[in-house]
Amino acid sequence: MDYELKGRTCLVTGSSSGIGAGIVRLFSEQGAKVTAVARRVDKIERLPGITALAPTSRAPQTSTESPPAARSRSW
Repeated sequence: MDYELKGRTCLVTGSSSGIGAGIVRLFSEQGAKVTAVARRVDKIERLPGITALAPTSRAPQTSTESPPAARSRSW
């Protein structure tokens, strides 16, 4: 099936495994330029057709205090 992706740029999140990795493969086979985003960059480096790697980062949580929105709820 042709999805007409040749020459298009696609961003795939969660691309280190499962459906995300499958989408990366499919899109790259269809001729798309694929940018893959995942927490486990070592796994997406092995996928074929990756144009760019964009590792996500999470800031370390330094406080055990709840965020203000969670503290104000009264359920």
